[in-house]
Amino acid sequence: MSPDDKLIDRLRRRPSETDVADIEQLLAQFGWLRARQKGSHVSFKKPGARTITLPLVHGRKIKGVYIDQIFRLLEIEK
Repeated sequence: MSPDDKLIDRLRRRPSETDVADIEQLLAQFGWLRARQKGSHVSFKKPGARTITLPLVHGRKIKGVYIDQIFRLLEIEK
C-alpha cells in the first residue's frame, strides 16, 4: 500500500479532526494547491475548478465533516 493510499485509508476512518497538512497532501494528489490562509480559513485552488476554503480549528485542524465533503468532491468512496 502506497503512502497516498495509507493517507486516504486513515481519513476514511472518519477522524473527528485531522491536521491541515494531511488534507493539503490529499488535495495535492488531485491537483489542488494551497493558495492562502487568512485567519482561521485556508484556501486551495486548482486551475479550472472552484476554490476550496476550509475553516481551521485551533489553527491547524480540520473537522471530520469537511473531510467527508472533500471525499465527495474528489469522488473518493468512503
